[in-house]
Amino acid sequence: LGAAPAWILTLASPLLGLGLAVIGGLVAFILAMVNSFSKTIRPALVIAYAFAEGLTLGAISAFMEMEYPGIVAQAFIATVVVTGLTLVLFTSGKVRNSPKLMKFTLIGIFGLLITRIANAVLVAFGLMAPIDSMYIMGIPLGIVVSVVAVFLAAMSLISDFDTVKQGVERGAPAKFAWYCAFGIMVTVVWMYMEILRILAILNRR
Repeated sequence: LGAAPAWILTLASPLLGLGLAVIGGLVAFILAMVNSFSKTIRPALVIAYAFAEGLTLGAISAFMEMEYPGIVAQAFIATVVVTGLTLVLFTSGKVRNSPKLMKFTLIGIFGLLITRIANAVLVAFGLMAPIDSMYIMGIPLGIVVSVVAVFLAAMSLISDFDTVKQGVERGAPAKFAWYCAFGIMVTVVWMYMEILRILAILNRR
């Protein structure tokens, strides 16, 4: 519901699409923080987050599609494949959630976040080139970073799936499903954006 109109409006007016992307992103971030740290599960806020995130994704996807035709379908398919594969590995018992895995994933996510924030600040002051313009053995560093991010997102999904499993086994209230859905949605959206980033860098080359 959020992505479809944002996509259409962005194709019609890129400037309007930029506004939708920014506003949707800010609202989605605020709602994500509220939903993550609130002790009360509020389904309405989860739906509101989904709508706001949809505005951002719809606008960004439209921009990317205008620049690189076909990239959105590729990113969508890749996201579904990685998510599905992760679910199969989890349900088969080949990959299980554990304190060590959670600790590794959390450290990796914080490291990734700090790296990107530091790069953005240094680029803003002209002290460093953007990560995407740097190369390691002929491979854009941006691709390496985003591949690591996709891996971390997959590991986060393992934790999300385990939360669902534990909720079912312990007879959690039905409303707990909203919390689980929110967690999975945040992770899958992150994964989609990283895959979109990888494809964009490859298309630029």
